Amino acid sequence: TSDGLSQTATAALPLVLVGLASAVAMRVRFWNIGVEGQLWLGAIASTWVALNGSGPEVLRLPAMFVLAALAGAAWIAIPLFLKLKWGVNEVISTLLLGSVAFLLVQHLLFGVWRDPSNSFPVTA
Repeated sequence: TSDGLSQTATAALPLVLVGLASAVAMRVRFWNIGVEGQLWLGAIASTWVALNGSGPEVLRLPAMFVLAALAGAAWIAIPLFLKLKWGVNEVISTLLLGSVAFLLVQHLLFGVWRDPSNSFPVTA
């Protein structure tokens, strides 16, 4: 059915994008083990666009996609800088930053972006 296909695509698309990000990093010999941190930051960026409703509606979805990609790229720039400047192992830094990204999402869900009428994060 079309509903099952859309649910499959919804579940598969983030995995495909994370796989592509990992492939690019591995191609340049950068061991990006904490790639889910980039996914979390992309989710934060696209949610910000959706919540603020900036720009015309027809451009909102492409803006969410582009801003999510830029946020993920900015997030991976941190361990890249640490590796190039001080020789910090990228496996450790990407793993630890993945946890930081997850905690940032938790902070936003239960703090700033929480619905004041409900104590739990809910979806529409």
